[in-house]
Amino acid sequence: MEGLILAESIAIQRIIRRAEGEGNAIDRVSSGWSRIREVTHMVGDLSESLWIALQRDEPQLRSWTSDATPHNRAERGFTDEDASEAVSFPRS
Repeated sequence: MEGLILAESIAIQRIIRRAEGEGNAIDRVSSGWSRIREVTHMVGDLSESLWIALQRDEPQLRSWTSDATPHNRAERGFTDEDASEAVSFPRS
């Protein structure tokens, strides 16, 4: 799915592009969540330096982390509450 960004949020698009600049790629896009219209799931995690830079450069987004559960992997990402969109990275 490289090069194909479905997100309408310009900030989420910027995050995806910067992650792709590190060699990451889109794994899949899911929809139908209760509060978020669409989530772009990335193949790999972000470097720690990019994670920090994105939090600084995109302060309008909510950054978050989640621990692994028996049914879900550990993740971190960013949510654009206004656009109801998010991007998720598996935590390494």
